[in-house]
Amino acid sequence: MRKLISLAASGVMAVAVLVASGVVVAAQTVGTPNSCNKINGCQWDFIYENQMMMQSGLMTKAMEEARANKEAFERLREWERTHGAAPSNPR
Repeated sequence: MRKLISLAASGVMAVAVLVASGVVVAAQTVGTPNSCNKINGCQWDFIYENQMMMQSGLMTKAMEEARANKEAFERLREWERTHGAAPSNPR
């Protein structure tokens, strides 16, 4: 009988720990920037933001900067291949 009671108590404790950890995880996600509390979802916000970036030219500017970074990285990598190490001050 004693084993049965301790086994039941262990089961209750395990369930309590699982429930408590679920509550903690749920509480951490409420109100974060990744949560969406809108009725129709947040996908339209993302779509509108992309549209605004395209219309204002920010997306083109960002793509040009990314392309320049990639080209600079490739030049540095080529320099490392020919000289064996990166320069100490690339600027």
